[in-house]
Amino acid sequence: MTEPVEGEILAGKYRIERVLGRGGMGVVVQAHHTVLGERVAIKFLLADQVASNDAMVRFLREAKAAAKIKSQHIARVSDVGTLDDGAPYMVMEYLEGRDLSQVLEVERVVRTEDAVDFVIQACDAIAEAHSAGIIHRDINPPNLFLTRHHDGSPLIKVLDFGISKFNSADEPDGITRTAAIMGSALYMSPEQLQRTKNVDLRTDIYALGITLYELLSNRQPFTAETLPELAVAIVMGDPTPLAQLRPDLDPGLIAVIEKAFARDLNQRFQNVGDFVLALQPYAPTRSANLIDRIARSAGGAISSDQLFRSSYNSLPGIPPNPVGGSTDLSSVQNTQSTAGSAKWPYAVALLGVLALGGTAAGVFAMQKNSAEASPAAAPHKRQAASSEDGGSDGLPLAAATAPSPRAAIC
Repeated sequence: MTEPVEGEILAGKYRIERVLGRGGMGVVVQAHHTVLGERVAIKFLLADQVASNDAMVRFLREAKAAAKIKSQHIARVSDVGTLDDGAPYMVMEYLEGRDLSQVLEVERVVRTEDAVDFVIQACDAIAEAHSAGIIHRDINPPNLFLTRHHDGSPLIKVLDFGISKFNSADEPDGITRTAAIMGSALYMSPEQLQRTKNVDLRTDIYALGITLYELLSNRQPFTAETLPELAVAIVMGDPTPLAQLRPDLDPGLIAVIEKAFARDLNQRFQNVGDFVLALQPYAPTRSANLIDRIARSAGGAISSDQLFRSSYNSLPGIPPNPVGGSTDLSSVQNTQSTAGSAKWPYAVALLGVLALGGTAAGVFAMQKNSAEASPAAAPHKRQAASSEDGGSDGLPLAAATAPSPRAAIC
């Protein structure tokens, strides 16, 4: 696809109105369906990417994932095709709003209930993906898009299944090891950094936990100057305690989040249903029906109250509390230290993955530079969160009105 031209008609029915944005692999335009009168977003691969097997696999994988997942929390794909020059295109629903990294750029704290609700909404799409044998592998704030229902209530859309893993014999991974590590390193689980093709659904739970940590603190638990240093920190280092950044948060919520991104995948929630049930006490009432649906479909076999008590009391280092009791935060052990003596061979094996270095390190450098320009993408110095989470106007949902090109850029 060469540079799109305003007014050009594609596939006999899509009139290009304007370019929404460009990425390293593709371009996204706003278009008008001349027959249905519908506004859509169309993603194209750039001409120099058409010959790239990785680019083609990622492009088609995103379309296939969208076709398999029916949740309202995924960006809908309505059509795919090929232009005369051989470039593939994908017609997607047009979204107005902004992604959660852009929300974090605003000098306000995301209210606890809103942050929890946003992650629960994302879990609806991820739970359905897992049921279909799809692992996202690239969950992070930029890939969670905040738009609105018709009644004005917030609606999260999960974007970019381009490096997702299909657990199906007729859907081989197809993405090279180098391309697969091009996911967002700051949100990668230890096992994904080491063996990305063999990860299971718990790697998505890890990324959801990291994302919720960031939404509540505007920081990430692991930081470093280079990709190798970051990888070693994720595998061997101790995260910055969320309680240190947000001492006003409920210790129970902190424990749930830290369990979600535990280094040992067997210490994490084992399915999305368990995760959302553990989050239920901290979610707004609007999340209740969604939590129940996710729990039923993703493995929450017991009641919400039972599951919460079971999950909370089984968190490493947290003694069971009587009803109405409280937890001394100082007694909470760091679940990130459970790897024990296995850390060193794990780190040595990881360095073999990082020998791929050139491309992966370049991606990390771009993320780091983006972080310095965009306060949402990396640790930054903010004013301490207030105990009121910013008050009644802590999250400027009403400001999310401008169409964002991030909704569909490769």
